[in-house]
Amino acid sequence: GRPRRPQTPGGGGVGGGGRAGVKWAGRGPEGGGVGCWGQRMIKSTHSVHIDRTVHEVVDYLKDHENGIYWQGNLTQAEHEKLAKGTRVTEVRNVLGRRVEIQGEITEFEEDKRLTFVGHGPAVKRLEYHYTLHPDAGGTRLDTHVDVQLTDLFGIAQGIIQKLPTRQP
Repeated sequence: GRPRRPQTPGGGGVGGGGRAGVKWAGRGPEGGGVGCWGQRMIKSTHSVHIDRTVHEVVDYLKDHENGIYWQGNLTQAEHEKLAKGTRVTEVRNVLGRRVEIQGEITEFEEDKRLTFVGHGPAVKRLEYHYTLHPDAGGTRLDTHVDVQLTDLFGIAQGIIQKLPTRQP
């Protein structure tokens, strides 16, 4: 079988207090409609409590080698020191396809927030925001993801829509 993935920092897992929501949205005035390329944006939000301090969680997130343990479809990530302007290459396995995404960190505030914006041959736009804050003796990690796919994935968008909320 498949090797079991380690839990998030400290073995506390990402269990208790998690909330997730996924919806289709566009770039219209009220978030409805379709994106600027005529396709829908997939928007996903997820919130989880981690039994570690904010600083420990950020240190874990900054190490790109840890990404494969908490992002289920990430197979490879490369970047230099995590900071605003850092160039990032991610390789993901989406429905059996290798998807490479090139982008950069557009916002980075130590122990508070990180924003990545990228694109690739199968992804017209990917933007994700991580926000961290102290929560009940640990850390609340809120994730917001917007993704717009090319026609390559067509009807598979419903399945892809659920990927960000899956637990490793």
